[in-house]
Amino acid sequence: VSQSRYPRLSLLSIVPALCADRICLFPEAAKQDDFLSITYDNLQETDANLQNIGSEECYIFLRAFTGSFTYFDVAIAANVTSTPSLKMKDIGGGKFRITFIPEEFIPIPAGSTITKLAYYIVKPGYIPNPPPYIYYVPLNCD
Repeated sequence: VSQSRYPRLSLLSIVPALCADRICLFPEAAKQDDFLSITYDNLQETDANLQNIGSEECYIFLRAFTGSFTYFDVAIAANVTSTPSLKMKDIGGGKFRITFIPEEFIPIPAGSTITKLAYYIVKPGYIPNPPPYIYYVPLNCD
């Protein structure tokens, strides 16, 4: 959007609501080619094995579905904590965040449509079993 066409646009400042849940997404509705932020609040963690996670220990397992039984992982669960791009950034106060563009971050075939994202938190030495998947369905409209 051009500032010359909309001069007051530069006066606007959009501040997303603070994350009040264990895991929050921003924006809540995004397309697969939009930035997506996942914020995790470790202070609300109920899994004793993930509580009090260290600032360098928070990782996320990410899977993109392109069909009912077709999916692509950034890394297999056993390799998540040795994949630097899956490390969540410590943003203070027990919260961690990762921001990415799903269709660029997750290795899906070119031209594929992500129908659903699945994710969960892991740390070195601990992968929840069974995986406590959290699902997100991106907007698929033009």
